[in-house]
Amino acid sequence: MSISINLSSTSSLLPENSLWEKENFNVNFEDYGNLFSISKSTNKKFDYEVKVIFVADLIDYNDLDIKKLSFYKKKLSKIIDMIELQSNKNHKNIVYYSFYDQNEFYDKSDDIILLDLKISFEKDINRLLKKKNNVKIICLDKIFSKLGFEKNFDLRNYYVMKSRLSLNGIKNLSNSIFLEAIKKDVRKKVLLLDCDNTLWGGVVGEEGYNKVLLGDEGIGLIYKNFQKVIKKLLKNGILIALVSKNNESDVREILKKNKNMVIKENDIAAMKVNWIEKSKNILELSKELNLGTDSFVFWDDNPIERKKVKLRIKNVTVVDPKKNIEEWPKQLANLDIFETKNVTKEDKIKTHLYKIREDFQNNKKKYNDEIQYLKSINIKVKTHEIDSNNIVRAEQLCNKTNQFNLNLKRLNQNEILRLKKNKNYDLKMLSLKDDYGDHGLVAIYGIYFNKDKFYIDLFAMSCRVLGRYLENWILNQIKNYVRNKKKDLVFAKFKKGPRNNIFKQFLIDNRFNIKDKNGSGIYKMETSNKIEYLEIYEKNR
Repeated sequence: MSISINLSSTSSLLPENSLWEKENFNVNFEDYGNLFSISKSTNKKFDYEVKVIFVADLIDYNDLDIKKLSFYKKKLSKIIDMIELQSNKNHKNIVYYSFYDQNEFYDKSDDIILLDLKISFEKDINRLLKKKNNVKIICLDKIFSKLGFEKNFDLRNYYVMKSRLSLNGIKNLSNSIFLEAIKKDVRKKVLLLDCDNTLWGGVVGEEGYNKVLLGDEGIGLIYKNFQKVIKKLLKNGILIALVSKNNESDVREILKKNKNMVIKENDIAAMKVNWIEKSKNILELSKELNLGTDSFVFWDDNPIERKKVKLRIKNVTVVDPKKNIEEWPKQLANLDIFETKNVTKEDKIKTHLYKIREDFQNNKKKYNDEIQYLKSINIKVKTHEIDSNNIVRAEQLCNKTNQFNLNLKRLNQNEILRLKKNKNYDLKMLSLKDDYGDHGLVAIYGIYFNKDKFYIDLFAMSCRVLGRYLENWILNQIKNYVRNKKKDLVFAKFKKGPRNNIFKQFLIDNRFNIKDKNGSGIYKMETSNKIEYLEIYEKNR
């Protein structure tokens, strides 16, 4: 792993941290103050670009003037603009910022100026984060405030070597960089929750739906606030599922009738409320939701149940709740593992989309003639050009689709836009509607022309719409595009991943010439090949 680290103050002590050697990090330390200027390492590519900005290095706190407030704001705003510009070139960027100044001999009446600057700066940060998914901005003051500013900053180091941080501060900053850099890129999509003594206090089967601990004071307020955090995750596109040893009728009753419940029945994407082992229920949920267990987070007050899940399903994230339940709302809110950044229209209605997926699957089983059933639900497909209104969704489809994905190509927004501008590249997204509702933007594909050959370079589709043969319709669109260019072959760049064997089978079913059925490779299909199941879409073309 390679990292470039730039600080607005000296970084001379940072290389001393043993973490870099322990994890075999290749770290480039820029000269302090060299935040954006050209350096010897300009042409090098790093996995991470890290910047540590002390605002006190950019603005002299001892010479603050209310008349210069607009100037100060513009200066800090340009920092954000430069971060945005640099993020266009780099895949991952981590930026730390601090407003703290250990000197503190400026006029205290100027605190209002600093507060105004901080608010303005953080507004600019939020503006940037809405546009960029490859930038993470961390307030260093929040990290240090938990540990004590005096322990993390050192005046002597500042005057001797222009290092604002103490040895403790260097260690804590290095640890944070280290943890951010080694974090797995698998963001969690589903929160699995126990019910009794987790969503509410007490046992609903014994207490009754209206007598459990849940309300606006005391312990009941703790559980209610815990549910409010869950509701916020729900609004940000996280699926909520119940995994509880309980009578389902009791749980449904409290969801419907208890007025203090923040979480309602419509908020629950799936339920496994029974007396079966929770690990088995979780594996069933994985199949039903078509999501890997590595995207699940399990929260249960019972340590025995947590231990059993840990032992039986290795890649489920099992949270060990704090002993004091009053800390639960804050603990859940601070879990930095959920996929909640850049929420799209599809994210906001994700629970609804999964519910209609379940209805579709259940109804489909009732029909003997699958094709006639699919024709009867009035499937309509629409092709979309990629623009500023849907670029976030395009990025999601590239980065978060793991099963129906040709080659697991992970692209950020800038890379997608560059492909869109490429004259030899045809890039499209598709939305789908049927009698079950509007499923939103569900697929993306890209065809690349190179040396007289056409390659399917990108093809990813949400598993929510599998079963409608939309993938066949898309392949036919690609085939027609290539045939119109007077070519006889379509090539597909397949890359094998841990969960995309479903795409390999799709290629086999459509008579792609595959030599190695176990590995990756470039495979070809003749444009004269007839794609099946297109009659489902014929009346809607």
